[in-house]
Amino acid sequence: MADEGWCTIESDPGLFTGLLSDVGVKDVQVEEVFSLDSESMNELGEVFGVIFLFKWKVQDGDGDQIVNGTLMEPSSVPIYFANQVINNACATQAILSIVLNSPELDIGTELSEFKEFTKDFDPAMKGLAISNLKTVRTAHNSNSPNQHFVLEGMKKTGKDEDIYHFVSYIPHEGSIYELDGTKAGPIKRGEAGDNWIEACIPVIQSRMNEYSVNEVRFNVMAVVRNRENMFLKEIAKLEEEKKTKGETEAAECAARIAELQADLEAERVKRKIWKKENARRKHNYVPFVMELLKLLASKGELNKIIESAKAEKKKRMETSAKPES
Repeated sequence: MADEGWCTIESDPGLFTGLLSDVGVKDVQVEEVFSLDSESMNELGEVFGVIFLFKWKVQDGDGDQIVNGTLMEPSSVPIYFANQVINNACATQAILSIVLNSPELDIGTELSEFKEFTKDFDPAMKGLAISNLKTVRTAHNSNSPNQHFVLEGMKKTGKDEDIYHFVSYIPHEGSIYELDGTKAGPIKRGEAGDNWIEACIPVIQSRMNEYSVNEVRFNVMAVVRNRENMFLKEIAKLEEEKKTKGETEAAECAARIAELQADLEAERVKRKIWKKENARRKHNYVPFVMELLKLLASKGELNKIIESAKAEKKKRMETSAKPES
């Protein structure tokens, strides 16, 4: 695996939206999906692809084990499909799999040139090319949480640690395809119909049903059109329509505009939160912590805090050791 130089990053829609912007993709964002129902999915607006996160099972790595789908030969479908050769970047690759297969998106000069240059590569070579794409690697690694202290014995061994994996779902020529970089090719999961995002719901639910009823560690996100811009366009359109309507219809337009303005404000608040969270992820807090410890020590407070913490820990351990009456 060519994973040297790629760090593990958090699965978060705000982080992924920032990553897409950093690599040059315009007018797009990532939204978390909380409910797999038609109303919730259709409220997302224009959806370019869906990302599904699930707990990896050993049999997931077996290319012959395809349930409710058909493994396609990569050369038989005109889809940009790359094998995953980066252990720590399956989320980033899942996102790239969507944007590189969305011709209606402006993916920027560098990704456009990269796609054109590698389009005739086989999946393994495409995956290797992605692993060496400096712009994407830099954007990915910029979201690495600062880990300046490693406590001995705290890190789990690979044997005990749960492994999670990301796959993508996209519509293509009337069908829904699953793009999983650990497979030999795209997996045709079914017909897209008139509304591919609604058709995708049972596909994802079917994947979830492959696990036990006690398994709830799933996450679904969608790559969608920039919602702030979407609301602004809808408001501008309704403002123009309102001018040509009668009193009743104009009032209806005004009511809808008010709803959209509330949605727009909520979206702007969410983006401010995302910006703060992304900044905090990247910020180095060590100098602040060190200065705080020095200040506490200079005032004679540090030892008191340490002794108090030790006493509290001892008390908790004694309480937990007492047999239940």
